[in-house]
Amino acid sequence: MGAPAKTTADKSAARREQAAALHESITAKVAQLTDTDAWAAYLTAAAAFHAYSFNNVMLIFSQAPDASQVAGFRKWQELGRQVRKGEKSIKIFGYSTKKITETDTETGEETTRRAARFPILSVFDIAQTDPIEGHPAAAADTITTRLQGDDP
Repeated sequence: MGAPAKTTADKSAARREQAAALHESITAKVAQLTDTDAWAAYLTAAAAFHAYSFNNVMLIFSQAPDASQVAGFRKWQELGRQVRKGEKSIKIFGYSTKKITETDTETGEETTRRAARFPILSVFDIAQTDPIEGHPAAAADTITTRLQGDDP
């Protein structure tokens, strides 16, 4: 007999617990930044992840201080790299919106709005990946591709 299936409430509570733990991690890392060396290390991380929010830079920095480039599992595959089996992901907050339709109980009129959501996402550092043999993008030493053609 297997374990009982998790209910939606159990899954929701687990997600809230994981989000709270990630927020705690951010708070702890910010407290550590009072040290000059830690501040310099944070600035290096912030420069590497300039497109990420402060919270996500802090999450990446606290979970993988040596990370230099991060992407999701499928994105690494698109870039010709494969995440090694057994590698532990770095958790960050994503952003999406959810369409919510509400019905006014008195008038029966429906209104639609978008609510922001911040799901927990898993990303991996480039150091956790290997080139995919034969993949066109894997032929390059970096995840960038050389421009082709002439430039007048």
